[in-house]
Amino acid sequence: MGVGCGIMDQFASALGRRDHALRIDCRSQAVTHVPLPRDRVRILIVHSGVRRALAQGGYVERRDACRAAAAEARAAGMPVDALRDLGEGDLPALERILAPVLLRRARHVIRENARVERFCADLAAGDLAACGARLREGMRSLREDFEVSTPELDALCELGDAQPGVYGSRLTGAGFGGCTLHLVEAQAVETAAAGIAGGFEARFGRRPPVWVTAASDGAEALAP
Repeated sequence: MGVGCGIMDQFASALGRRDHALRIDCRSQAVTHVPLPRDRVRILIVHSGVRRALAQGGYVERRDACRAAAAEARAAGMPVDALRDLGEGDLPALERILAPVLLRRARHVIRENARVERFCADLAAGDLAACGARLREGMRSLREDFEVSTPELDALCELGDAQPGVYGSRLTGAGFGGCTLHLVEAQAVETAAAGIAGGFEARFGRRPPVWVTAASDGAEALAP
């Protein structure tokens, strides 16, 4: 299809498990299921109305920038095949060798990988407030370091985080449009959905599509 994408969408579609989040290791392709109970939390998806074209433009630029940052780190003697081989402790060294744009891209990836691990640990411990904080941190990084957000996505996350019962919000996928994800207390999800949609309509003059979801099983063959 002309998109140099990874395995996330395919794995999520095929390997999802009811009431579990999916931690995917894109190098080893190992999958871990982390409990995400629908009696406590729901996932609210809101469409920004901004369409994106992943086969060109910003998505490819971000991918190439990450590869370039890893190559420069390797040339400087750091043991790295990809940015995932680096940790937050390596950021001071990267600051000395990378141009500002490449540093921001690398910093997002490195810190986001760390956030994923912390999110999974928080989720396993049932600390949904901490999970929400990770989502908000990730959104800030996507906006400021990876620079893949839009005014519509920013607004949806801002509106979401202001709603009672919303633990945290962030854009989904590659950004540049598409949807936002909101982790919401189960009993508050309908009120939060109405608040987000109404606030967005007041700002942009159109009401966004909203879906209330929960973690579900992946695709399976159905008997005729």
